[in-house]
Amino acid sequence: MVIFIIFLFTNVFIVAICMAIYGGKRSYKDGMLFGVHIPDYAVRESEVEFLVEEYSKKTKWFYSINGIASVAVCFLSFWYFSVFLIVWTLWLTELCVGVMWLLFGTHRRLYDMKVQKGWRADIQLVFRDDDVYWKNGWYSNPNDKRLWVPDRFCSLNYSTNMARPAGKIFTFGILGGVAVMMLVLFIVFLRADFMPRDLELNGDSVRISSPMTPVTFKLRDIKDLQLLDEMPEGNFTRTNGLADDRQLVGKFREKATGDYRVYVYRGYSPILKIELPEYTVLINSMEEGQTELWYRELISDITALETVEYWNRQNMSMGYSIQNAIRFSLAK
Repeated sequence: MVIFIIFLFTNVFIVAICMAIYGGKRSYKDGMLFGVHIPDYAVRESEVEFLVEEYSKKTKWFYSINGIASVAVCFLSFWYFSVFLIVWTLWLTELCVGVMWLLFGTHRRLYDMKVQKGWRADIQLVFRDDDVYWKNGWYSNPNDKRLWVPDRFCSLNYSTNMARPAGKIFTFGILGGVAVMMLVLFIVFLRADFMPRDLELNGDSVRISSPMTPVTFKLRDIKDLQLLDEMPEGNFTRTNGLADDRQLVGKFREKATGDYRVYVYRGYSPILKIELPEYTVLINSMEEGQTELWYRELISDITALETVEYWNRQNMSMGYSIQNAIRFSLAK
């Protein structure tokens, strides 16, 4: 529920900000319309009025649909978080691309119209007509040594000069870095959602395989073993891993009882509790009877190990007794 609420407010805020900044660029201000310098009489041309009306209709539909989508996508957070993250990223990409496409596309159409009709900027409002460097929606001026310039469409932003190599490297480097980071996150969360947890016994070792925080420990290190009907009571704090409405996986800490390694699907019981010297393991399975099977196998192997160690100690004691008897006989 927490994830749902956080993303719900975030998504609505993003749509509102985009609409406020880029959705209202259909008014003539400072000698510009859609970022193109044109004289005031050109605004009343039928082609320009049609362009403004068309942009207004498209933006209303676009932001209405994305407002609904921004809320709808949040409900996927109650399902697999990895699927939600992928869909959310696709929606956010569509929103950003759509915002730019609507504004830049309209900007380019008006610029082409200006060139075709030979309109000139009002010299009383415009110091310099540099629309040619903004014709594609972004700034590209090889004669300008600046890397960043004030943005044409939002006075609070800065735009990169794409005519400079550093501008291209910076822009595509940021985009590439974000893409790689999101791909890594997709892989991590897909593994967390779809890679099953397993408890494997190998001789005197126990291995818990998991996409996050796998552990291995010795049978002889187990101090206590229990089957619980639900998560232990306490204030658990996640220090590393994932905690959503489906699962708890990773490193956790409880103030009173210490460190935990948790591999628990919510809503499934029982939960196997394995107490170790340094931390406590909590694990369960979505497969019916699997957790109980792990418990029985651990009990059986611990019992067998204790039996072997007991007889080893007995044999050692017997060996010492025989050696002492031989030494006593030789001494006589």
